[in-house]
Amino acid sequence: IALVRQNAGWSSIPVAFAQGDGTWQITNGSAPTFIGSWANTPGVRVVTGDFNGNGLTDIALVRQNAGWSSIPVAFAQGDGTWQITNGSAPTFIGSWANTPGV
Repeated sequence: IALVRQNAGWSSIPVAFAQGDGTWQITNGSAPTFIGSWANTPGVRVVTGDFNGNGLTDIALVRQNAGWSSIPVAFAQGDGTWQITNGSAPTFIGSWANTPGV
């Protein structure tokens, strides 16, 4: 379970990794730009999935308001750390993501 706070104040992504026996391994990996600069932007939606195909759940931010032309992604490294990218996607964000009902 990953927690992404969309209000100011955090610079990390706390994660509870299920151990399969009812216990959890807790980490709190640093992600200052992802959380402090992007996740709390008005209109941002948090989307999870395995975006790089490594079997781990990653976190993407999609802004449904005008103003962004990229998709910030925090790729899970499996050890509580994140690789942060902010890849360009101008048509995806600027033309489709802000369509009503998306």
